[in-house]
Amino acid sequence: GVTTYPEMIGSVNEHNAPWFPMYSYSNSMTTATKGGVAWVKMGEVKHEWLPKVVMAKDFDSSWADYMKKYNSCKPEDFLAEMQAELLRRAGK
Repeated sequence: GVTTYPEMIGSVNEHNAPWFPMYSYSNSMTTATKGGVAWVKMGEVKHEWLPKVVMAKDFDSSWADYMKKYNSCKPEDFLAEMQAELLRRAGK
């Protein structure tokens, strides 16, 4: 039998991949790296712009403006740093 709700529904995965969870790395990023700078800027842009986008009369135009601002944060720097950490954790 089972003794907890997660056991009952099978949501507990006992064997995670070595890279999981990646948020444990992104939560520790600082502005000392290009990826960390991008992560901070991405968060600021999301907090400022997503409410505007949701409330906009012209969603598509507002979304385009948001994406321009978001892309100016250089999310590729964040993704490159996360990928490097994933590969390190996976031993590659």
